Amino acid sequence: MSWQTALLQAVVPTSGNRSYNVVTTWISQSWAKGSTYESLADSGPDAFVTLDMMLSTAMQTMIMHAGQDAKELRDLVSRKMEEAMKQYDILKGRQVVQLLLALFKTLDNSEIFCGFDHLASLVCGPDLQAFVTQWVKILENINVDFLRILFVTFSTAKSRTTHS
Repeated sequence: MSWQTALLQAVVPTSGNRSYNVVTTWISQSWAKGSTYESLADSGPDAFVTLDMMLSTAMQTMIMHAGQDAKELRDLVSRKMEEAMKQYDILKGRQVVQLLLALFKTLDNSEIFCGFDHLASLVCGPDLQAFVTQWVKILENINVDFLRILFVTFSTAKSRTTHS
C-alpha cells in the first residue's frame, strides 16, 4: 500500500464527512502537480480547518517519534512552525505532507529525469517486487522528450524495414 493510500484511509474516516470524495480531493491536493507549500497554507472551506489541524498534529507527532532518520524533516517542520508562528499562523497538515513529499523526492532523486540508460541498466535480481518498483519509478520519471524521440526513431526504423 502506498503512503498516499494509507494517508487517505486514515484521514477520510477521521473527517466524519460522508462525502468522502470531497475529502480525498482535498487531501490529494498535498501531492497534486502544481501544488505548493504556500498554496496549502489555506485549509480551504471551513469544513476542513479542524481536519487540517488534526492532520498537522498527527503528522508532527509521527515525525517527532520517527527517530534519527527523520531528523532533517523534523528540523524543517520545526523551522516552518516557527515561521508560521511569527506570522500569527500555524503549520497546516497538508503543508507538512507536502514537506514530507518534497524531502523524500530530494532524498531518492525522483526529480531527476530518467532516460534509456536507466532502463537499460536495470537488472532483475531475485527480488521481483524490487525490480518492478524500480521499473515503475523510472517510467514515472522518464523524460517525455526522450519518449518522443524513441517513438519517432522506432516508427521510422519500422517503416524502413516494412518498405525494404
